[in-house]
Order: sequence, then structure tokens, then C-alpha cells
Amino acid sequence: MINMEVEHRIKEIMVSGELPPVQIAIIDHNQITWSKTLGENSDTQSLYMNGSVQKVVDATAVLQLHEKGMIDLDADINEYIPFEIRHPKYPNVPITIRMLLAHRSGLDAVRDQFEWDTECKFVEYRPTCNPETQNMSLEEYLIASFTSSGSNYNPNIWIFEPGEKYHYSVSAYPLLRYLIEHVSGNPYPKYMKENIFEPLGMLNTGFVLEDYIDQHAIPYTRINGDNIALTFWNGNGYMMRTTAEDMGKFMLAYLSNGFYNQFQLLMPETIEVM
Repeated sequence: MINMEVEHRIKEIMVSGELPPVQIAIIDHNQITWSKTLGENSDTQSLYMNGSVQKVVDATAVLQLHEKGMIDLDADINEYIPFEIRHPKYPNVPITIRMLLAHRSGLDAVRDQFEWDTECKFVEYRPTCNPETQNMSLEEYLIASFTSSGSNYNPNIWIFEPGEKYHYSVSAYPLLRYLIEHVSGNPYPKYMKENIFEPLGMLNTGFVLEDYIDQHAIPYTRINGDNIALTFWNGNGYMMRTTAEDMGKFMLAYLSNGFYNQFQLLMPETIEVM
């Protein structure tokens, strides 16, 4: 158990860091041993958008499809989606699923990625926003951004030869989310719920804001040292929201060779691949 000294130190960090709420779950000996929310307008059941931590959950779904024989990690992604992905300077080099997973595809970020993800809710400090892309579905947005005739296309989003080196890409994973959707034949939120969240007991995790509107922690951004409360947004239905306890369950599966809650999330050998 966490002693009072540690909790006091957490509160000190919150004050010095000007953090409105903090939600914490601590795992020890393969179980959640401490769970608490400190601060305002939140409790242990309040949902937070977990940002790029979502990528590890996406990678898990992709590897599930790999285990089922539905995809080959070293295959050209063009074998599985209905539009072409190519580096304009290396058109003969395949962009593989493994490259996208490992941020080695040579891709940087497509235009308006942050704005599309956040539905332009950050206009206070990122005022540029393209209304045309905001109204696009994920498929429409990817086609517009990756195909040379697309309205959002920019060849400069490709900066390295595919497979040459690591470069973190915020846009690789929306593409992988579309892959999950297209290969599985299910909408991405439905696939994630049925194949990851529900089997692991992550019952306070999902994507659709309206399903959790009364349970959602207030999102903030920081401008000139001040915490600014933002309006809620849906992330076009692809932005994950969860709790620390639910993420603890996901972590426990990985700490137990892929097995948790009587469910084999991934086989141990697949986790080694990951």
C-alpha cells in the first residue's frame, strides 16, 4: 500500500506542477494495489483521453490480426487497403506494416493531423484549422492526405527512405487504425471493444464521447502558464478515453505473458515480436 508520505509527495508535485487532477493506479505482484484520484472534478471512474498511449493499444490490435493470419507484418500495406501508400521519392519501396508500427516508414505527419484529431478544439494556441478536413471521415482524410491527387496531399510528409531509420510519426497510427477496421471488417471502436477492452474488463474505456459525457474528466491545455479548460471533443470517434485502473488491467496482461482475466490478449511469442 502507498503510505501517507508518498501521497503527500504526489500532492506537492501537483501543486508545483499546477496540475488540476491526477489519477493514479499502482500495480504490484500482478494486481492493482492502489488506485486514487487527487485534485478537482475527478474520481477513479473519471475518463481521460490518453493521447499517444493509445498507440500501444493499436499495435496490440494489429498483432492480433497478425496472430490470426489476417495480415503479414512484412507485407506492403497496399495489399490490405483500397488506396495506395507510397513514398514519392521511393515509389518502388513497399511501406510495410512493421515499418509503420515501428516508426520506420519514413513518414512524418500529414497536414492538419493534430487539428483533425482534436476537431480544432485547441484554436486558442493553434489557430490554423482547415474546415474541409475537419468534416472528413477517417477514410476520406487518409485518401485526401496520402494520394497524390488528394486535397490534403503534401509530398514533404515523407522525409526518409522507408526502412532506413526511426522517426516518430503521429500519422502512422491513424493509418493503422484504418487497417484494423478494413481487415477485420468491423468499425475500429467495435473491434477494440470486443477484442481488447471487454475481455480484459476495461469497462470504462471507449471512443465515443457521448457514451461517457457525464463521466469525463475536464480536459485542459496550458497557455502562458495558466490551465485552460477545454470543451469536450470526440476525436472523430477514434480518440481513446480510459481510466488509470483500466490501463492497469491492460498493463497486467503484458506483465503476465499476454494473459489476464481468463483471456489471452496476445501469445507470449507475439509479445516478444512487439
